[in-house]
Amino acid sequence: MAVQVQVQGSVLGNTNILLCLSKAPSPPFPMLIPLRLHKAKRCCFVAAHSTSSTKAEPLSSNHRESGRPLVNFPPDIWGDRFLTLSFDISELDRCSTQVEVLKETVKDMLMASTTDPLQNILLINCLCRLGVSHHFEIEIEQQLTHCFDTLSQLIHNSDNNLHDIAIMFQVFRSHGYNISSNIFNKFKDGDGEFKISDTKGMISLYEASQFRINGELILDEACTFTTSQLKSMVSQTSTHYAQYIENALYCPYQRGVPRLEARQYICFYEKDDDEARNETLLKFAKHDFNRIQMMLQQELSNLCSEWKEENMESRLPYARNRIVECFFSAIAIYFEPCYARACNIYAKLLTLVLIDDTYDAYNTYEELQYFTDVI
Repeated sequence: MAVQVQVQGSVLGNTNILLCLSKAPSPPFPMLIPLRLHKAKRCCFVAAHSTSSTKAEPLSSNHRESGRPLVNFPPDIWGDRFLTLSFDISELDRCSTQVEVLKETVKDMLMASTTDPLQNILLINCLCRLGVSHHFEIEIEQQLTHCFDTLSQLIHNSDNNLHDIAIMFQVFRSHGYNISSNIFNKFKDGDGEFKISDTKGMISLYEASQFRINGELILDEACTFTTSQLKSMVSQTSTHYAQYIENALYCPYQRGVPRLEARQYICFYEKDDDEARNETLLKFAKHDFNRIQMMLQQELSNLCSEWKEENMESRLPYARNRIVECFFSAIAIYFEPCYARACNIYAKLLTLVLIDDTYDAYNTYEELQYFTDVI
């Protein structure tokens, strides 16, 4: 469940921008209407052993005495929270309108940055970290292909610091380009030790080291060195950077859930005193985050309604009810609005845990022989 909270210091006109937090409120916060309506006939959940719409009886003592390996899973913690949420379509429309307007401005910025390859890569990194790169996938791919062809000139530019080189490395690796890790050799001293004096360079090298592959010793060394240094820096740096470092040490960016990583970075980017911060990008990221959050909330509500309509909890009382968790796993892969149907299908596929529970938590060996033949 997501809650919207005021973020201080960020204003569009006279209205504060709202950001959604991954935290369950009490009582539930109103849900907003979806932007999409699927024309395809919805895929229903079908129970494996029953076609009746009547509720099944609770597990009786006879069941427990028949040698069934009952696990007695804990109940779903969400209840009907996602079934009774109201929504305001005007809020979604407002965010969607702002996104479309700002999208064109940001696209112009992206195209203009091609005159400076390094600034172009730094802007692409910012778009990725803010969670809005999905709007410009074609443009980003074309520009990275061009930049990679001129990579040697970029790397040997004496003006490039560790932070810039590490960002460049992350962007190329994350988009599938095999950039060499030897570019970090220039930041070692005569004894083979890394020489890093700034916090941003330390953090960037740590995040770059998370893209290492087997056999890249220099990145193994970088990871060990920066992890140790960052742990000691947490108590010595500003609160702003301390929180960022703690998040990175707990879960590096490329291993995290994209929506959660974007949410964290938006807050970091907003409070950063760096002159490179762009207010247009910040507004765009916030509106896009809220728009997608509203749409995902309604998708989850629809999914829970289908689950409820099919009466799955009563028809399969021995199995786990984890539809919310399945949906969360799905949006870790398909959060973009254009993949809404894929997200819905994948969430339903994950609910095949019901079959797993049928094997592990209910049926006898003899029954499972028949069940396996049916499947």
